[in-house]
Amino acid sequence: MSPKLSKPLSPGDVITQDMPIIHVIHDESKDKYCDNCMKRSDQLKRCSKCLHVYYCCKECQKNDWKYHKNECKVYRDDDIWSSLQTVDIRYRFLLRLYLSVQNIPTFATEMHRLFDGSDVSLNDLKVDIIGRNEDKSGSDISAICDVFTELGVSYEVQELSDWFIFMKNCRFIFDTRSDCGDTVANGLYIQLSSLSHSCLPNAAIVYNGHTPELRAMASIAPGEEITVSRVDLQMGREGRRIWLKSMSIDCQILSMADKKEEYLRSLFADLDVVYGDYNPCKTLTLVNHFDAYTFALINGRKSPDGLFNEIRDMTEKAFDVTNADNCPFKQTFHDNLTTLAKGPHFKLSL
Repeated sequence: MSPKLSKPLSPGDVITQDMPIIHVIHDESKDKYCDNCMKRSDQLKRCSKCLHVYYCCKECQKNDWKYHKNECKVYRDDDIWSSLQTVDIRYRFLLRLYLSVQNIPTFATEMHRLFDGSDVSLNDLKVDIIGRNEDKSGSDISAICDVFTELGVSYEVQELSDWFIFMKNCRFIFDTRSDCGDTVANGLYIQLSSLSHSCLPNAAIVYNGHTPELRAMASIAPGEEITVSRVDLQMGREGRRIWLKSMSIDCQILSMADKKEEYLRSLFADLDVVYGDYNPCKTLTLVNHFDAYTFALINGRKSPDGLFNEIRDMTEKAFDVTNADNCPFKQTFHDNLTTLAKGPHFKLSL
């Protein structure tokens, strides 16, 4: 069950901020972002022992040492480091997670206060996830054990298996992004662990710099459950079902396309009232919604439907009336139609 708060929230209100308990920097962000604070810097210094971890200052190196000291000796072998670059980043994440559990006495048992006032430890979350997970991923676990053996890391098969299942099915391990939106790291954000999925969420995770914020996206009454979407709301129904299943989330999956036609027809009626038959502002509104609807169809690998053709015809006619032939928006619109007609999954007749 997602957390509930005792005070009302308005759209845009920041509910909480979070920093990861543990994280690993993506390969493409190495030597650009600090491995501790995740801030970009052109003055990074490498770990003098393994030469593969970077820090912006002595303080960051000191703060990260309790995690890095356990993996540093593994990273010193250039052949091992090279092999780690060829596999999924989750292997490096699992390595840091597992070594922290093994070597930091309170890492898995320390209680963390969530923003709703409840307390939880990583062990609590692991037990809950394993209890809900039916797929034990035997072949994946075997591959993980092979990697750890190659790395020369001692492990107990059942415990490594449990933490792998935790990582694979955890709903609160996700990308950390930079100010520009680039993916910098994978992090474990425990504050967000109690949030449930909804296909009509009332909150969303947005980034303030590299710090994720949970913000209200709608008015939320005291005691109302706070939810987020764990998948892209523009994805097709089947794609969203697959992603949610991979996170052990059972959802009826309300497709946005189910409500889109009703919404768009209501919008068109309102545009007629506000602007009449034709108006440049009305034309831009039409083309924006045409682009959004087209994207939803392509993402769902669906062919153009009657509503698509209707919006296309309305937009083309509106451009003819309100814009000159050399209008860049008009030219882009027609170029996009030509590109779509050539696409492998989007059968469009011009």
